[in-house]
Amino acid sequence: MDSGLQLTLPDTRDAVEICRLAVKRYLEPLGPSEQAMFRVELVQEECLMNIIWHAFESDQEHIVQANVRVDGNDIVLRFEDSGRPFDPTQAPEPQLPTSLANAVPGGLGLMLVRKFASGVAYQRIDERNRLTVTLPLR
Repeated sequence: MDSGLQLTLPDTRDAVEICRLAVKRYLEPLGPSEQAMFRVELVQEECLMNIIWHAFESDQEHIVQANVRVDGNDIVLRFEDSGRPFDPTQAPEPQLPTSLANAVPGGLGLMLVRKFASGVAYQRIDERNRLTVTLPLR
C-alpha cells in the first residue's frame, strides 16, 4: 500500500478538473479498467461538487484535501474539508421521478456514489469532515 496522491484544492469548480487530471495520471500506470476510471471520475466529481456547493457558509476561500491511493485491488478516495458537518452515509435516498416530465436535474449524486462504491465511510474529526470512498481497481 502506498501513501498515494495528496492534493490541496480550492473550493471552486476548477478543483474538479485539477483533481480529475491528477488522479488519472496517478492511476493510469496501475492499469485500472475503463469502468474503474469512469467510476473514479464520477465519484470524485460528485464528492468535490457537494463540498464546493454545500460545505461552506462564507464566501471566503477554503481548501479541500484529497487523497487517492491504491490498497490491493481497491482505489481509496478521501476528501477532507473544514465545512459544516455532513454525513452522506446518513442522507436518505432521493425520491426518483415517476416520469421524465417531472424529473429535475441534480440530487442523485450521493445515490450514484453509493451505487458505484464498495464502501463509503464518514468521520467528523477535529472540526473537519472526512469522507472515504472505496472503489474496485478493475
